[in-house]
Amino acid sequence: MDLKELGLSDYESKAYQALIRHGKLSASHTSRTSEVPYGKIYEVLASLENKGLVRVIPEKTKMFAPTSPENLQKLIETKEKQLRSLRKEVDELKQQYDETDKEPVVIVKGKKNFYKVVRDIKKSESFSYAIKYSSEFNPEFVRNSKKARERGIIQKTLARVVPETIPDLKKWKKEVGTAGKEIINKGIAMSINDDETMLVLTNQNIIMLIRDRALCEVLKQLVDAYYDNTKEIDI
Repeated sequence: MDLKELGLSDYESKAYQALIRHGKLSASHTSRTSEVPYGKIYEVLASLENKGLVRVIPEKTKMFAPTSPENLQKLIETKEKQLRSLRKEVDELKQQYDETDKEPVVIVKGKKNFYKVVRDIKKSESFSYAIKYSSEFNPEFVRNSKKARERGIIQKTLARVVPETIPDLKKWKKEVGTAGKEIINKGIAMSINDDETMLVLTNQNIIMLIRDRALCEVLKQLVDAYYDNTKEIDI
């Protein structure tokens, strides 16, 4: 058994397992049985004693006995705690990497790339606003909207109401309870959350993702002002 993963050296692992097999042993006998050099054995046994894995029996010739392997469980628990802490630190590093590694502005063309950008947008922390041009009824978009609502995210939608959008607006209202409020829109779609704004120039088929909190905050104020002064979509 390799106990090095629990913080034991190779010599400590060999000495402890020799004591488990044979019971109490003298230092010299432990050295011979475990193949730990005699010049190292006292240092190794002292380290095992500090770890709670060996106890000293003060006989005429000093003897060493193993403690219960249950004490290894304590080492395992300590290791697991350290790994959990390390995992948290790694997650924090990953978040920092993701935030610094991504380009602040991404520009692509085409519907295929549109969906790639959508899936790359971070989850909202407090608000998620949308200015819709087509009001496409996409099951993935619906699921995301419902999950955001469950998480307490503030959602506001502005959509144009024309014959080609009405069927999808009706589906949105049926599924999420509202189709949003009206806006006159000749070719813009926009998604705004805490840190990212996605702007779609529908007539040019260009998608732009801007990672800038300051921009998001200003756009949020503009949407809030417009939203409060337009009417609910009634279909």
